Amino acid sequence: MVSIRVLFYKWYQAYLSHGPNGLLPKSRTRRQWNSIPEAQKQLVVDVALEHPVLSPRELSVKLTDEQKIFISESSVYRILKSKGLITTPMHILLAASNEFKDKTNFVHEMANRLYLF
Repeated sequence: MVSIRVLFYKWYQAYLSHGPNGLLPKSRTRRQWNSIPEAQKQLVVDVALEHPVLSPRELSVKLTDEQKIFISESSVYRILKSKGLITTPMHILLAASNEFKDKTNFVHEMANRLYLF
């Protein structure tokens, strides 16, 4: 808790150094200390559009190597997703069979098949 005396002298010092404007509330910026600047975000988008086949990880490495700025893979992903540049990854779906292709009769046959080079 701040004492009234400390608060008074703080206001008094602000009034002496800045006049009546020193008593007005100070505006605070809403920018976080660790946010990525817009120029770097735009650079990520530009590089991604130049190289559409690269993944966010590869783009992150490319930016670090060529542009000398470090932006993590997850940040690159978030930037591209916010701009609508992330597409759904192509997954190869494997369908399960009803039975094994190479049937075994005993447990040791399965072990032999796994460990044979």
